Amino acid sequence: MDTSLIILLSGSLLIPVIAKYFFHTTFTLQEMIIQFVVVILVVTSVWNIGKWSQTDDTEIWNGVITSKHRDHGTYEEAEDCNCTTDSKGNRSCSTCYTTHYTVDWYAKSTVGNIKFDSEDRESRSVYDYPNPPAYSNCAIGQPAALEHSYVNYVQSVPQSLFADKASANDFPEKIPEYPRVHNFYQVDHVINVDTEISPGQLTILDNGLDNILRALGPSKQANIILILTEIDDPTYRYAVEQSWLGGKKNDIIIFIGLDGNKITWVDVMTWALNSGNELFHVTLRDKISKQKHLDFIGLVPVIGTTVTELYDRPLMKDYEHLKEEITPPDWVIYLAVFLGYGGSILLVWFFHVHDIDLFRRRRRY
Repeated sequence: MDTSLIILLSGSLLIPVIAKYFFHTTFTLQEMIIQFVVVILVVTSVWNIGKWSQTDDTEIWNGVITSKHRDHGTYEEAEDCNCTTDSKGNRSCSTCYTTHYTVDWYAKSTVGNIKFDSEDRESRSVYDYPNPPAYSNCAIGQPAALEHSYVNYVQSVPQSLFADKASANDFPEKIPEYPRVHNFYQVDHVINVDTEISPGQLTILDNGLDNILRALGPSKQANIILILTEIDDPTYRYAVEQSWLGGKKNDIIIFIGLDGNKITWVDVMTWALNSGNELFHVTLRDKISKQKHLDFIGLVPVIGTTVTELYDRPLMKDYEHLKEEITPPDWVIYLAVFLGYGGSILLVWFFHVHDIDLFRRRRRY
């Protein structure tokens, strides 16, 4: 148990002990034990919920659309009807049923189901509704990306773990937002930071990464992010790492510094400070650096081959020791203090005023 939590509970539980001394006739041993249990349960629950909420995270899984469906259905909804009230005020009703007609639009992929829309009406005309544009544009065989939740101990450790070489403050307004899934199942794998590369060329790279991730997503459980920048400072990579708290567990983040189309520096970042992927990191960095100039056609195969041969997704169980370093956010600590001390004082007053006896025994004074 956390030392801070033990100190907090000790102070909170000292209050009913003191109260028992001063109000020994109106504050019984049974009421003191009840207060012990209530305070311990409430404060411990708030503390642990706040602590473990910091480990909630999402990672992007990549795969492919395998099927799409438009399903028509019906169901009956029961409700009271024809209600009457007799002279004594007793109310009686019949049960009537309303038929509902439904349409669901969804797709299945190798990384989960995708729900586009649904309609629920009391008329069969709902079956004539047109397909949503996103559903119409979805095609079997398309790349698919979905966000999945997982427990991330690394993001819960102090941020200084990622701040030893550069800070996000060193590159104001140059740190991109972490890419999120949009349009139900799409994600941008290429991020452009102030380069003059045309949108068409960026699309070539993004489509190429989408295509290789259809296979690498399931086989290597990897998500690739390519950051292109004209910032001529390799420590930019550490600033992004600090801002993104090391990225996600299955991320492969590739940085390519450019001067026009010329490659000036390359770096690779994987989760948990590249732990377990040191050889992959060096090999991929050197392969890309040897290209000298950004090759919009040849870059993606190099990435795909190296990931296939050398990348290993880190396992969260190897970082469970970080659980001991996780502390709740400040607001949770303040709330726990308020509930511990304030709640304990309030319970003392309540038991002092009200006679609580769970066993229905007569109180003796």
